[in-house]
Amino acid sequence: MQTTVQVVEDPDHPGELLLDLGLELCAQLDWQVGDTIEWIDQKDGTWLMTKSASTNTSLKTTQE
Repeated sequence: MQTTVQVVEDPDHPGELLLDLGLELCAQLDWQVGDTIEWIDQKDGTWLMTKSASTNTSLKTTQE
């Protein structure tokens, strides 16, 4: 799955940024608040985000 999400400022921590994945995308990926997400540089301008658990659900992102 490939998708585009927005980088937004964390309302609870001004100056810090976060990816707003949204509830629908998190539900599709079976990602929950508190899950550990691993970022893997694909060395081609993209990153693979994968949940550090016994699931293989992942999201490939691109830099724009």
